[in-house]
Formats: sequence, C-alpha cells, structure tokens
Amino acid sequence: MMVFVAFGLSFSSCKINLQAKKISKVLSTDYCVQDYEEGPPVSYQNPDSFLLISKAMQKKLNVDELQLANSIGILRQIKARGELNVGGSDKSLAKVRELDLDIENRISFASNIVNSIAAEIHCESERTGRIANYLDELGKKRVNKFTIGAIFAGAVTGVAPLIIKEQSPQNAVVIVGSALSAGLGIAALTNNRKKVQFTYSRNLLADIWYLPNSSKVYPPFLWLMIKQTKDGSFDKETSVANGLKRRWFNLEFNQDLDKHLEDLLFGNGGIYKEDELNTRQILLNQLETEIELLNVKLLTLSRKLKTY
Repeated sequence: MMVFVAFGLSFSSCKINLQAKKISKVLSTDYCVQDYEEGPPVSYQNPDSFLLISKAMQKKLNVDELQLANSIGILRQIKARGELNVGGSDKSLAKVRELDLDIENRISFASNIVNSIAAEIHCESERTGRIANYLDELGKKRVNKFTIGAIFAGAVTGVAPLIIKEQSPQNAVVIVGSALSAGLGIAALTNNRKKVQFTYSRNLLADIWYLPNSSKVYPPFLWLMIKQTKDGSFDKETSVANGLKRRWFNLEFNQDLDKHLEDLLFGNGGIYKEDELNTRQILLNQLETEIELLNVKLLTLSRKLKTY
C-alpha cells in the first residue's frame, strides 16, 4: 500500500515536470516584441543651440515643455509659428495652419510610438505574470498531493497494528509509514524550489538600469525623453531613467542586488524562481507607468499649443 502511494506521487511529479517544460517552451517565444519606427528627429541636437532658442520661448512654455518639444522635433515649428502674425495676410494664415498641422501630426506620431512601447511593456508584464502564476499553482498542487499522501500514510500507519497481528511485519509497516509520512510532510513544507527557463531577446528593463548613451531598444526621441532631466536641471538624478533605477535599487532590491539577479533581470533571462518573476513583473509595471506618464505629457503639450 505504501509503495502504491509513493508511486502515485512520483507519477504526478513527473507529469507536472512535463507540463513545466511545455509552458516554458511556449512562453520563451518573444510574442510581445514589436517593430517601431525611429520617430521624429530632434529639433536641436546641439545643447547650446537648444538653450539659446529655449530662452527666447520660455515666456509661453516652461523648460520641460520645451525639452519635450525638442525631443519630438517640433521646436522649430513652434518657434516659426510664434513669429507669424495670426491676424496677417492670407499667406501668413495658411502658413500658420500648415505649421499647426505639422506640429499635431508629429505629436500624434510620437504618441502612437510611446503607446506601442507601453503596450509591449504591459504584454511582457502579463507574460511574466502568467509564468509566475503557473509556478504558484504548480506549488499549490504539489503541496496538496504531499499533504494528502502524508495524511494517508499516517492513517495506514495508525491502523496497521489493528490489522497486522505479527510483531515484525507490524513494526516494518509502522516504521515505513512514519518515514513516508514525515518525508511527505517535509516535502510539502520545502516546496519552494520551483524554477522555469524564461528568456527574451529584447529586455526593456536593461537600458533603464545600465543607461547607455544611445538605446538599442527605445526610439531615439523616446530615449531622450527618458534620460532628460526635469526643469533643465544639470542633476541627472532627476530624469525618469535615474528615478526608476534609484527606486528599484532602494525599494525592490533593498540596496543589495547580487550579480545573479542582475544578470537575470537585466540580461536575456535564464532560470527563474517564482519570487524573481514577481520582481521582474513589479519592475515592468513601474516602467509602464512612467512611459504612460510621458504620453500624458505629450497630450498636455498638444492641448497647450492649441492656445499658443
């Protein structure tokens, strides 16, 4: 009877392992990855040129708005628009409408790309959550099986003296049953070593952590938005990227990130445990929120320019 219990549990374990291999193959496919256009070119690449132009325009737009306009390539158009006399000739009015249309189209173009990247990040978060939930359910099923097996083994051990009268067989059943019950109980308590192979060819978290000068993941205009400091500050810590990195290091990693987890989260993936998957999902959710806020800034700028 004890052999039957052990065999049943062993068979279930093998079946679960096969399911884990199957889902890891399915989810290792980068179905979230999208192709993006580079987006609009920056208006002024040279910082000195940008500072010179922005100083003349700060009466109507603040520094953040000017940086944003420069990033998505509409600062020249805004400047030209402000220099035209709206109440002037038909030619001037036509030029104003032309500039307004160009500005709006560029903002919409940039906004669509930002939305697409936010959607990819959301997809990666959902993908990560699916695997974490799978491992969680896997653990619960295994705990239930171990618990039932331990209860059954304990029950058999308890009634063995009533059924088996001979001392030697009775002792053997009690010893084996006790050992099996204890082993299954320990297995249930230590069932937290579930792992799965999870890889990705493009990691949207990596550039935020390593902060390269140019990004291979984000379009140039968006990477400039992510790395730009607030209010024209020279303190790089005020940028979206640095703010995220600081928050992750202090709150999510408790100021202590080991090399293994760093390579896992900011590299191409590898063997994940459930808690590591949960951490990845948290980082992705925070990144998605920041990207969506950048899009809100684009829409706010668009509304403000309508009254410029």
